[in-house]
Amino acid sequence: MIRIEWRRLTIPAMVAVVAAALTFGIAPSPANAALNPGPCTFPTGGTWFAVTCWNSPEPLVWAGEDYVVPPNPKDPGATFSLWGGLQDTGQDAVLQNVLSWNSTNWTYYPEYFWGLNSTSHDKQWTAIPVSAGDVLQSTISASDCDGAGHCTWVLTAEDLNTGQVTASDPIGSENVYEQLLGGVFEYHSGAGCIELPYNGHMAFRNIEVEQQPYAIPTPDFGNSTPDYQCSMVVTSSPTATDFVWVRGNG
Repeated sequence: MIRIEWRRLTIPAMVAVVAAALTFGIAPSPANAALNPGPCTFPTGGTWFAVTCWNSPEPLVWAGEDYVVPPNPKDPGATFSLWGGLQDTGQDAVLQNVLSWNSTNWTYYPEYFWGLNSTSHDKQWTAIPVSAGDVLQSTISASDCDGAGHCTWVLTAEDLNTGQVTASDPIGSENVYEQLLGGVFEYHSGAGCIELPYNGHMAFRNIEVEQQPYAIPTPDFGNSTPDYQCSMVVTSSPTATDFVWVRGNG
């Protein structure tokens, strides 16, 4: 049975919104201690069907990967999202380019989510329509970084088949991003596995990441299915993530 519950990344921490002209920003998280470097997994109790996760020993300043849009579900109704991105050290803010199925079609857009305690904030920029089989490029790029890894960020989401591009405004964050999410399958609502793409496969390719001070690491992802559903299988390499599942009968 699929549990329908909206839940973002865990370990809440109070943050304050910092106003700046044309820039979105948040204050440092009080849980801003370094993560344990290496493979990581997500806890159960949310909407996480599949995750690949890696903690960097140094602040991250750039991430890029390609997504291949899976087939459309044959049965309408479900809403779910597939994405890769960066999470901050305090695990309170996420930078992500999101492939979303809204029960009838696919869209792709940059998203910045922050604040998981009493007040959460979710900023989504212009969505572009995309289609099954399209190759999507995700870029998360930092500039104006200080020595501690506090940067200004821009998210860029592009459909390489159609040439459509959408991008975020500059995001000013006092948080430090050290967690790379090579792929996430987040299920929001629906009647069950029957509403997923039949014998589906989601491919994330050409995963690349850059550390401050501008080193190229080799991620060693941890693979997990925190809320195991739909015979989900997760595999990964330093540059690729694959989710494979079986559509059920409800």
